[in-house]
Amino acid sequence: MAPPRALRILHGGPIAREVASHVAAAANAAADGALAAEVFELAEYPDAGLDIVRLGVVDDDDDDARVDARSRDVIYVLVVETAEFENPADESVTFIRDCLAASKKNRAAGAAAGDDDRASPSRWRIRRVDDDDVGSAAPVPVAYAVVAVGDTDAMPERAAFRSNQNTAADCNQAGALADDAVKRLGGTRVTPRRYLDAARDELDVAAAAWCRDTLLPAVRAL
Repeated sequence: MAPPRALRILHGGPIAREVASHVAAAANAAADGALAAEVFELAEYPDAGLDIVRLGVVDDDDDDARVDARSRDVIYVLVVETAEFENPADESVTFIRDCLAASKKNRAAGAAAGDDDRASPSRWRIRRVDDDDVGSAAPVPVAYAVVAVGDTDAMPERAAFRSNQNTAADCNQAGALADDAVKRLGGTRVTPRRYLDAARDELDVAAAAWCRDTLLPAVRAL
């Protein structure tokens, strides 16, 4: 029997931690032993085998979006929390900052080469680097999904006007930022971004339903 595939769930923030636990429980309950979910802190993302690495020369035929056989063995779920004033929760800051810094280096290298970052001598990418990959010339491309968690009641305009016009996307800037940053660094989304609003959603129900109805079917289809 083949070993179970791994679902590594990283949380950045206190509400994100709660959501991550619900996703893990739902995955372990529904996967019938074919998938093993583990939970990690996003601030300590190397503990989950994630790293931002500098690759060598890559020609135009390279496809960052590929999900190869080893990519399918481990799927990442990033649960990213937006705090007050549209800022990332403290526990999400390190990961987002590191991704944005790598993207900035890629843009600078591309500008110096007179083209995009593919023309530069090297470029930074997010990859899976497990213990047995240390020293490898080709760390594994990352397949991932993002759950963005926020709270419309923490938005200044909602606190002032109690508006019902805000949507979950309006309180989830950090999750959107992290998702786009990982994509720019060569990650491959396996599902569209999921927005959750702690003020309106029953987080346990919403997280479990997303895992069961969206994430797991997408993972099985890889």
